[in-house]
Amino acid sequence: MKGENLLPSFRERLVREEKSPRTVEQYVRAAGRFVSFLAGREPRREHVLAYKEQLEQRFRPSSCNGALARLNLTLHRFPGTKNRTT
Repeated sequence: MKGENLLPSFRERLVREEKSPRTVEQYVRAAGRFVSFLAGREPRREHVLAYKEQLEQRFRPSSCNGALARLNLTLHRFPGTKNRTT
């Protein structure tokens, strides 16, 4: 997954789905953070678990849960990522 190349089209898709500007920004930010974390690797379940661990070390549980929920929805919108994280 070349996530950095997908972020602009991802933003456009969210806008077409009539998501609120705040939702668009949150989803794109969540996707960008995960893409940075992946550092060019394909998203796999073990990467999501490692990312979750990193979030848990840095943020409160409620913040982690929100970030993970946005990430989950984000991953299912990227082509080729369904079922790779489960």
